[in-house]
Amino acid sequence: MSDVLAREAAPEAPAAFLLSALAASPMPALLLASGDTIRFANAAAAAALGDEPAALIGQALAAFGGQAEAMGALRILLREERAATGEVLLRRRDGCTFWAALHLSPVGDESGQRLVQWADVSRRRDLESALAQAQRREALGQLTNGVAHEFNNLLQILVGYVDGLKRRLSEHPDAFVQRALTRATDAAERASTLTRHLLAFSRKHRPEPRPVDLNALLLAYGTRARAILGPAIALDLALGGDLWPACLDPVQTELILQIVLTNAREAMPEGGRVTVTTANHGGEGVAADGTLGRHVVMTIADTGSGMPPEVLGRALEPFFTTREPGRGTGLAILNALMKRQSGTVALRSAPGEGTVLRLTFPAADLPRPPRPRPVGGRRTPRD
Repeated sequence: MSDVLAREAAPEAPAAFLLSALAASPMPALLLASGDTIRFANAAAAAALGDEPAALIGQALAAFGGQAEAMGALRILLREERAATGEVLLRRRDGCTFWAALHLSPVGDESGQRLVQWADVSRRRDLESALAQAQRREALGQLTNGVAHEFNNLLQILVGYVDGLKRRLSEHPDAFVQRALTRATDAAERASTLTRHLLAFSRKHRPEPRPVDLNALLLAYGTRARAILGPAIALDLALGGDLWPACLDPVQTELILQIVLTNAREAMPEGGRVTVTTANHGGEGVAADGTLGRHVVMTIADTGSGMPPEVLGRALEPFFTTREPGRGTGLAILNALMKRQSGTVALRSAPGEGTVLRLTFPAADLPRPPRPRPVGGRRTPRD
């Protein structure tokens, strides 16, 4: 009698061992009945799907497909009678989704059961997506660089002809033609600015940082700054005294100023005020905000409409914009230009409170002048 019981119990032993092994496995595992109905789920699978193991029993695995396309891919995989592998998007009980590298294989008996195991590959997919996006940006940068250079060559021809006409016009004045040429010159200047933006975006212009008096740069740029802002916006300069020389590229810093002031003008269509301040920051050791060493800070504040938190959090991202197409790369370019000069950018804004942009440049490490030797003082005799 005992031999009969042993023979009857023997077929159940492998199944019990399989369930025991799957239950202890750290990898998510499901045992499916002949269809795609879940017959067994270990704790790892339940945690991954956001439910209790017992709650998964009797449910169809296809119901956990993340999207319509993912459900289709999952159903195709489940129709395979042989071992199959594929990446599918699964949906947790709370609605969140994740990518799973899923392996499905027959158990090996006549029951038609299949074992499903997977690994979460969401992080890898995110990295692949980020890499693909970076490659697209690099390709776009190369294309932009080529277009900018070709455009600049055509622009120089246009400017040359306009300058020649102006010289001829000085001998035979004509008010209408003079106004037309002035407008053509303004358009050429705007096109030249666009070219500089394109070249900066393509990262082909290498920064050349050197010690610069930031206060002097701002004073020299004042006329251009007021022209960018227009008559409806006031410009205040509050320049700090005894400002350290900043280590920066003057050309790229002027481009940064143009981007900031253009954004400020667009944020204040009815007029307003822009205040630019400069100050020394830090010193020997670590400053209160955690920065190391000496820095020169330029703060630009406007009285515009401000930004809500969801826009503020993404304002420095490439290609992010809430404006019409073609007008949203300025702050991304600004951020890239500051990083290439070893500077930092900080934004503070709220709806109805305007925007404050804080640009931090490293202070130039200039040699200190030698101490003057005392004249007529007493000498300490040497031992």
